[in-house]
Amino acid sequence: MCTGFRFVEQVEITPSNYGMLDVDAGYQRGQTNLVQAIEAALRQGGSMPGAPILCRRPWSPKDANRLYIVDGFQRVAAAQRAGVSFLALVYESDSIDSEKKAFVILNDKRALEPGLIVKDWTGRASSSPRSPTVR
Repeated sequence: MCTGFRFVEQVEITPSNYGMLDVDAGYQRGQTNLVQAIEAALRQGGSMPGAPILCRRPWSPKDANRLYIVDGFQRVAAAQRAGVSFLALVYESDSIDSEKKAFVILNDKRALEPGLIVKDWTGRASSSPRSPTVR
C-alpha cells in the first residue's frame, strides 16, 4: 500500500473492545449522515461493506493499547451505534506520516466516467451500448 504501513492481522472488534478504537483528527474526517444509513442496514441484519483498516502505533508508547481508524470511520461509527461486532484489518505504522499517506491512498476513489472507453478490452468489438468499447 505505502511504505511504513504493514499488514499485521485480521481481527474481530466486539462491543466489549470498542474502547480501544481511536481516531486521529490530523487526517481522519468526522461523521457524515452515511452513518445512519449503514447503522440502519446493520440493525436489519445487513453486513458491513468491507473491513475497516485499523492501525497500531508501535512507535508511540502512549498508544500501545489503541487501534486508530485509518479507513472505514463511518462504518465503525455505524457498527458502534448498532452495537454489533465487525471484522477489521490491522496494520502497523512507522509514523503518523505513513498513516496519513495510507489514508489518502485509501480515500482517493474516483468514479469512472460513464462513457469511458476501456482500452485494454480483449473481448470482441461490438456496437452494443453495453460493450465497454463503445462510447
